[in-house]
Amino acid sequence: MIPTTIEFNILYIAYAVMFVFLAYNLFSAEHKNFYKWNALCFAIYSLIMLYVLLDSTNLRYGNSLGVLFFGAIFVLTHVVIMGCIKLYNTSKLKKTSTSTDVQN
Repeated sequence: MIPTTIEFNILYIAYAVMFVFLAYNLFSAEHKNFYKWNALCFAIYSLIMLYVLLDSTNLRYGNSLGVLFFGAIFVLTHVVIMGCIKLYNTSKLKKTSTSTDVQN
């Protein structure tokens, strides 16, 4: 039994957007290894959430809010961690390029 309320539909859209983002970058980005590991992590927690969503006992007695929370927190945490890594790598590249410009 997969819930189909509006809150869960938003969660499914978040998972779909994350899947499309990873699939697009897996085929078009230069650093495919980064996106391969992210896709693996995404697949693991997506399968865990699919298992949780398919078990109807997890959604009884108000537990659906917990399922919704943990389903959303996985995606949000993944996006934040990916963003921090990309931001760090970008700042490291800018620092390297400015330090070589100063030395020349």
